Amino acid sequence: MQIKANEALDSVSKIETTTGAGQDELVQRTISKDIHIDYDNGPIGKGRFGTVWKAKWNGDDIAVKVFFSMHESSWSRETDIFQTNLFHHEHILRYITSDIMGLGCTVNMIILTEYHPLGSLFDYLQNNTLNINILSNFLYSIASGLNHLHLEIFSTNYKPCVIHRDLKTKNILVKNNLECCIADFGLAVKFDSLTNRIYGLEDFSLRQGSVRYMSPECLNETLNLRSQECLKKSDVYSFSLVMWECLSRLRVKDIEPEGHRPPFYEYIAGDPEIESMKHLVCAQMIRPRINFLENTSDQRLQQIIDIMQECWSSNPAERLSALYLKKRFKKFISSC
Repeated sequence: MQIKANEALDSVSKIETTTGAGQDELVQRTISKDIHIDYDNGPIGKGRFGTVWKAKWNGDDIAVKVFFSMHESSWSRETDIFQTNLFHHEHILRYITSDIMGLGCTVNMIILTEYHPLGSLFDYLQNNTLNINILSNFLYSIASGLNHLHLEIFSTNYKPCVIHRDLKTKNILVKNNLECCIADFGLAVKFDSLTNRIYGLEDFSLRQGSVRYMSPECLNETLNLRSQECLKKSDVYSFSLVMWECLSRLRVKDIEPEGHRPPFYEYIAGDPEIESMKHLVCAQMIRPRINFLENTSDQRLQQIIDIMQECWSSNPAERLSALYLKKRFKKFISSC
């Protein structure tokens, strides 16, 4: 179900919310009137489509994503993804509702979600190092969330496969229990195997998402849009770079790692151009270095490195599935 900002304005006193199972419920008073955004302390996150603020609603802390006016399609897309049947999961950011907020002569489109004070995984890695237990928790919970996105459920309420298309540490949040949840679905699409069709294809481009995390098949525009498996394996490649970032902040034998760096930092700084990344990843087949973990004697750590390298294979068919990753990392947690 697509929601249009101009349609919402015609009846701003009414909004649609979701239970997370796809059941829509009509609310007679717009939630935006009950939100108190903390503008004094600045935004807690910024992205290509808008900014995220901490706010109060009914005495509880929540996060409010305010979309730039020119990005109505992203607001509509993300709202639609959040309202997907059976979408709710412990390792996916909990959705509250979407609304329209009027500020003077301007109108802002907003999405309300659960607030996580530890911030994004990117922020956490900037300020903290990891031990093997926390690393295992992070990787398991991300794989668990990704598996639920990719999962197609055939039941009374059908859930299509969801492809994230922009998985990176800035789009993953750290929960208070030191597990993670996947967020930011502004570029996500649904794949329905019953019709063999991608929903959200209107402005679909192979080269969308963050260039540094793009899979080889996205960079060289060979991604098979008719294959659900190929689309999912593109997300898995991005996950492998998230794995690398986490590993780069791992304390080994009480030796402090170097500061947090993005993948491929040793080859390309700043915001890379697509052609530069394409040459590096596709032509030269280069992947981030793991010399900081050379000659490790920890068997679990070596297994994680092997898994990561399988996930960033140039051949999508050789990459592991999110379900397999979830099961493997679950075993690591059990052995901690």
